[in-house]
Amino acid sequence: MEILKNIYDYVINAGAFVFVPIIIFLFGLIVGLKVVKAFRAGLFVGMGLAGIDLAIWSLLYPTFSTPASMMIERFGIKDLEYIDVGWGLPAAIGWSTPLVPIVVGVIFLVNIILIVLNLTKTLDIDFWNYWHMTLMAAYAYFITDNIVISVILAVVYFVILLKAADFFAPMVQKYWGYPGVSIPHGEVISMGIIQYPVNWILDKIPFLKNLKADQESIRKRFGIFGEVPVMGFLIGVLLAILGGMTIKDILLTGVKVGLGFYLMPKMVSVLVEGLLPISEGARDFVTKKFKNREIYLGLDAAVLMGDSSVLATGLLLLPYFILISTILPGNGVLPIGTLDATIWYVAIAVGLANGNIIKALINGLITLPIILWVSTAMAPLLTKVAVAIQYQMPDLTSGVLGVTGVTTGAEWPAWLLTLIAKFFA
Repeated sequence: MEILKNIYDYVINAGAFVFVPIIIFLFGLIVGLKVVKAFRAGLFVGMGLAGIDLAIWSLLYPTFSTPASMMIERFGIKDLEYIDVGWGLPAAIGWSTPLVPIVVGVIFLVNIILIVLNLTKTLDIDFWNYWHMTLMAAYAYFITDNIVISVILAVVYFVILLKAADFFAPMVQKYWGYPGVSIPHGEVISMGIIQYPVNWILDKIPFLKNLKADQESIRKRFGIFGEVPVMGFLIGVLLAILGGMTIKDILLTGVKVGLGFYLMPKMVSVLVEGLLPISEGARDFVTKKFKNREIYLGLDAAVLMGDSSVLATGLLLLPYFILISTILPGNGVLPIGTLDATIWYVAIAVGLANGNIIKALINGLITLPIILWVSTAMAPLLTKVAVAIQYQMPDLTSGVLGVTGVTTGAEWPAWLLTLIAKFFA
């Protein structure tokens, strides 16, 4: 068991830029691509993922998190009952549980069985994000002290994500242009389940249904001000002004955000260049072996962040997400530790709206408070588990009861499963 865990840890620690290209290469060989073509596909997927990661974490996140933090300080917003420590705590819990080798092995086996039985089309190769399922198992084990129940609930959560990924895959492939791809990512796809009916309702409103507010329509209507980098610049300037930054820093923030908006689609095109031959090879392979069958490659939701409408919607909702947390009844957390995640939370909403920023914004206004409520509800359990694994806790000032990760609030199915786990305590 320990050997398996060490091997898995080694692969995971190599990073997505290494193990995902390797998996793509091997998958390409399995579906009949020549060695050179499979190697090139894996390389381009790796470069695309690395480029997207670079644009998000090295450029965009440091740029917009600064004015957001300054806005919080400027308006005198204080921490509430629970401190948002970001996604690092949930991931740390997920990877620290001794159930990791069991859960990972079981869910991968379940994935293969479901594909063979034609009960899912998604082959989840986003191994890093398996921590969402190991976290589910850690929650359940802390509540029940029962390994079997914990693994079963982790599998149930995994199946929910797979089925949701299958459901949204046609939309993802059409809107983002990713052939043969699905997104079984915990926070993003779980929010998509809620955002789907909201989008359906918005489509029944004639004004919104017929409103042209996608990137191309905005560009045609507003000219240069609707171009992707200019839009990014203006959004960056707006955030910097709200943060009370100096004129120099306002302009610098605008330029950096504009650059991020410009670079992300470029990195996505590199990723797509690698995915195309894999998708074509997989389609040909499945057609030969099975009739009327498809296989989707389950990837990290980071590949959705290259769309300018997703970036624009998420950043425009950032001030709202912070301010609503201070007045929302039943909320006990300020989302300061996961400012970047606002973009992730609304990605599916943007795709459902076919890039209509206005519809996606309204969808976000309605659904983002759910994240705050659920993360507040999860905070006591997360705090207890964090103490149990000896996580380095922040100083808890007067009135602060514990910690949470707002990203856990987006994973509302996992929260519901913890409620079920209590029946087995």
